[in-house]
Amino acid sequence: MGLHSTNGTFAIKDSAGNLKSFTIYVQGGRALPTPKTVTSVDISPGQRFDVLTTLPTTSGTWYPQVTYKRLRDNSPYATVYGKITF
Repeated sequence: MGLHSTNGTFAIKDSAGNLKSFTIYVQGGRALPTPKTVTSVDISPGQRFDVLTTLPTTSGTWYPQVTYKRLRDNSPYATVYGKITF
């Protein structure tokens, strides 16, 4: 994932709106010395992250989302959702 010309926050939520954890392995094209498990990550213009998550064994739906924020004051102005059904 990556953004350009705006700040943002990436997160994954389940159908009940609960944040789900994911692990960041690569930041800016470089492997992290130790992977970090988080529930959200702030992204600035030009940053890139490689993330992995483990899906549960039961069926369901998760919604990856990016909340875009204004560069001037970091206030949110739009959220884009994806959908993972398993």
